[in-house]
Amino acid sequence: MNQSVAVVEKPTKIAVIDREIEARKDALLAVMPDNLSYDRFRRVVTLAIAKNPDLLECTASSIITAVIEAAQLGLEPTGSLSRAWLIAYNKNVGTKQNPKWAKEAQLQIGYMGLVELALRSGRIRSAEARLVYEGDIFEVEFGTDQRIVHKPMFLTSSPEKITLVYAVVWRMDSTWDIEVMRKDEIDGIRARSKSANHGPWVSDYGEMARKTVLRRLLKRQPLTVETIDAIAKDDEIEYAQEAAYVAPNAAKARIMAKLRAPDPGEVMASEPTVDEAAGEVPPEPVAPTVRRRKAPGPSPEEEARMLEDVEIDDAEMQVVYEAGAELVAAAVESAPAQKDDARCGNPSPWDDGVSCELDKGHSLAHRANNGSWPTSRRGS
Repeated sequence: MNQSVAVVEKPTKIAVIDREIEARKDALLAVMPDNLSYDRFRRVVTLAIAKNPDLLECTASSIITAVIEAAQLGLEPTGSLSRAWLIAYNKNVGTKQNPKWAKEAQLQIGYMGLVELALRSGRIRSAEARLVYEGDIFEVEFGTDQRIVHKPMFLTSSPEKITLVYAVVWRMDSTWDIEVMRKDEIDGIRARSKSANHGPWVSDYGEMARKTVLRRLLKRQPLTVETIDAIAKDDEIEYAQEAAYVAPNAAKARIMAKLRAPDPGEVMASEPTVDEAAGEVPPEPVAPTVRRRKAPGPSPEEEARMLEDVEIDDAEMQVVYEAGAELVAAAVESAPAQKDDARCGNPSPWDDGVSCELDKGHSLAHRANNGSWPTSRRGS
């Protein structure tokens, strides 16, 4: 006797997301502006996700969160007219020691989205940003009578030929403000973006360049709290890695300070002596009593603790190498030749028979095996 078995197909990722959006219909309607249709919003968002393979690999929860944020701002995150995009980012959901990467979707506001938010605030009458190309006539004056003169020659539209980007806003009180940025400034900001090499920075460079200069200008305008929060949120999303980008300078200072910190017992100054008869400190300063001793080199366990205290993450490891290189260079320059029984003896990483003859107490510097390992002083 044949029995038919019902086959239940597993719902597709896009079907799951569409169902989750529909389940939050009331919440979305509560935050959407009146000019935004829920049915259209749901339809275009679902279509945009279905067309982007990277988004289909993102967690459903992150997609829903980004969709809700877009609804709150009243922006369709489809990339249409450069209003907003849903961008897939890799995020470490594990630990530094045991990283586990997952793709998460986040909302990124575009140039026209930023213009729309500024106008919606009711404080800005008009806002625009334009690109200046090689061959264009461009003049700018700042001060009490600031002005911009831009006469485009329409010789090219290549992003590589952009020289300047400027933005102008006209406030409701008929005053205006301007901002001008060079292309290298724009590219420097792009380099700090999490989506520098994918997404709109690649497909719509001009629009992202215009957004960058307009965003800088809007930050000093009398906007509503909602608009300010939207710009700040966009900064947080797109440039969350900015801290990691600028951290090496601060990290380097911490690392160098930690590695160069003197042993607590190396230098000690005496307290000023007190004249017991007079009950006061003598007027003449008392020369400090300095007691110096040779600080022993750190043990491997102490070295590990030193690095743990500095809290160096993977992004800062190159800084460790550079810091170690500087320490090694300084040690090679200043250290006298050591006797065989006092030298480090650490072998060269290049198997050339050379060994380090610096003092034994500097072995931490040998973590910098990137070409900065000190050569032997024996033959110098």
